[in-house]
Amino acid sequence: MMENDGVPRGSSGLDLPRQCGKVIIATAMPSQKRRPGRPTIRTPETAEAICEGLFYGKSLYQVLSGPGMPSYAAVCRWLVADAAFREQYAHAREGQEVFLVDTVCETATLKQLHALDRRIAQLRPKKYHW
Repeated sequence: MMENDGVPRGSSGLDLPRQCGKVIIATAMPSQKRRPGRPTIRTPETAEAICEGLFYGKSLYQVLSGPGMPSYAAVCRWLVADAAFREQYAHAREGQEVFLVDTVCETATLKQLHALDRRIAQLRPKKYHW
């Protein structure tokens, strides 16, 4: 059965396999389209890994660049939807502040002190302003 667009379709409305040279390519169209991007991996272990990375001074982008990590947008959706994760994330960010302050106190060079001071001020401008 052919539709107006010239694509052969079966009785269910799905595309029939097309022949391209010697290879047959099936192009079944699911009823729901998948969203592009990485799949969401919402597990307690993933949440713990994210919060641990933040706690030890990494940025969220650095933490999420690792293998098996969700996208930045997925983590933002988790923060909106999951109160337990939101609380865990907030504690990790507080720990990150302490970690960065301790790093500043132990850093010897003035250039590193200035960069870390700016990073800390960006995280909590009301608390660590200059």
